[in-house]
Amino acid sequence: MKNLMNWTAAGMMMATLAAFSPLMAETPDKSEMAEFREWKQKKAQNLQKRDERRKAMHEKRMERMTKELGLSEKQKTSISGILENSWKKVAEERNAFTDKVKKIRETSDKGIEKELTKEQIKKWEEHKSRMMKQDRKMSKKGKKMSGKKGDRGNMRGSGMDCESYDCGDGKMRGEQDDK
Repeated sequence: MKNLMNWTAAGMMMATLAAFSPLMAETPDKSEMAEFREWKQKKAQNLQKRDERRKAMHEKRMERMTKELGLSEKQKTSISGILENSWKKVAEERNAFTDKVKKIRETSDKGIEKELTKEQIKKWEEHKSRMMKQDRKMSKKGKKMSGKKGDRGNMRGSGMDCESYDCGDGKMRGEQDDK
């Protein structure tokens, strides 16, 4: 009886391993997870620093307005509240916009996945992962990705940009001209 229970337990473990092996293969390694945790921690610290800078700038602005406009203490308090309220509303709108963009991207991703084969989906997921890493790396360096403000151009320089697709001239980038 004990032997049967051992074999049953071993069989269940094997079935569990077989079921989760694809997920385990896709799990990021420890260095990626550590890098992500570090990035997340730095992001939180940067947000805290940003909030501190905003408060300091707000205080300076209120001092300047008080001096230049000759505001009373009551006016100063009232205007300060108005400005803080408007900043909160702007932040809410920004967050709502970010959520809308995220939903649009998710819908787009689902639509794209319907058109791709399993192999293409895997390549596409790898591409997106590389781009996220590259974006994170660029944000760490604080570099602009293009020359002019608003000029998105070929931001990432990856194989999914104009390098392997038609860029509007009827040719695939990388094709040789016959001239």
